[in-house]
Amino acid sequence: MSALHTLQPHLPTALVVIDMQRDFCSPGGYAEQAGMDMARMQPVIAQVQALLAAARQAGVMVVHTREGHLSDLSDCPSAKQARSVAAGASIGSMGPLGRLLVRGEHGHDFVDALQPWSGEVVIDKPGYGAFHRTALGETLQRAGVQQLIVCGVTTEVCVHSTVREATDRGLRCVTVGDATAATDPSLQAAALAMLGVEGGIFGGVADTAACVHWLRALPPAVPAALRGLWRRTLLDSPDGRDTTTLVYWLQTERWHADVRIPAGVDPASQAGRAQLQGFCGITQVTAGAPGQPDVCTWHRLWDVQPPAARPDAGYLVFEGPDRLIETGVHSPYLEVWERVPGTGHGPFSVALAPPLGLGLCGGDARPSRFTAGRASMTVRPRSAPWPSDVQPGEALREVVGRHPELAAALLDFELSLEVRDGD
Repeated sequence: MSALHTLQPHLPTALVVIDMQRDFCSPGGYAEQAGMDMARMQPVIAQVQALLAAARQAGVMVVHTREGHLSDLSDCPSAKQARSVAAGASIGSMGPLGRLLVRGEHGHDFVDALQPWSGEVVIDKPGYGAFHRTALGETLQRAGVQQLIVCGVTTEVCVHSTVREATDRGLRCVTVGDATAATDPSLQAAALAMLGVEGGIFGGVADTAACVHWLRALPPAVPAALRGLWRRTLLDSPDGRDTTTLVYWLQTERWHADVRIPAGVDPASQAGRAQLQGFCGITQVTAGAPGQPDVCTWHRLWDVQPPAARPDAGYLVFEGPDRLIETGVHSPYLEVWERVPGTGHGPFSVALAPPLGLGLCGGDARPSRFTAGRASMTVRPRSAPWPSDVQPGEALREVVGRHPELAAALLDFELSLEVRDGD
């Protein structure tokens, strides 16, 4: 049985790619100098490529690790150095790809086919395990990651070391058997077998095809670069320029909550809530489309405004790490967004009243809380359904004006934003 049954689709997941660097996967690197068979490492590259493509499409965190040492070898224990000498590949010695296992050398970097994308996590490690003397544990904890899909080389050393410590840290792990390789076939079989003993003590093993299928089946997610609390500073549209409406958008991994309050409006009053602008509420986000990785589509789960005729979509382009330009796909507009400091690195969480989905659009008034770093937004949807004569894209104030007898029910919702002091 595949070990994927131990992973939960609703839990934050990371793909961890272990040491797919030239020193271990390319001719002339450390591994070949130490007598390892490079032919065993090459097939792993295509499998890891497939995993990366699926993980990126799903929006899960991607972590790349590299083993290597400082140029003065001050972080290389003498016992490790002695072992490398005995293997015929002294760490720090010159090889065809530069000094062996030294950071910054050509051999230390990832193979060309598996270069990290902007925003993905790169962990430089001096040991075999990816947690030892690195920030990996803190990085995963800050992102709320609870389960790992692990691949890379070599199975019996760095993959095993990483999975074992991850298990001790309480993380669920699945190792992708055909996306790993050992220096010897007998070691590969034994290393994979050890992961699944005692009912899956280290999580167990799955193959690339099953993992890709699992990742593709995850609900849509957004890239890490988009997460945090964003404040709109400018709107240009056919209706004119707006710099006074208060607009905040709090983005987690797959969901966001947002609020839009025109200048001078008191959202604590019924009259003020009637003037809140769309979109205000809860949204599921699809980021990327075939051939259009910069397009995000917003699927409104609950909105203070009547439902629109179709999902909204925009092109998102970064002008800097904390500044976004959004332009409309279906309508002409331009918005400038700036990320609020202290919200872009998490932790990110969302507590949605179950069940997820259309149940929140009526008959379910339990609050949902979204968190990004020091910011949190709480949304309590109205429980009243829309009148039957509501038109797509109609303004809430128009509906209330036409149905004053329903005003109390239609305006019985809350949106609140809290930003704690400090970063």
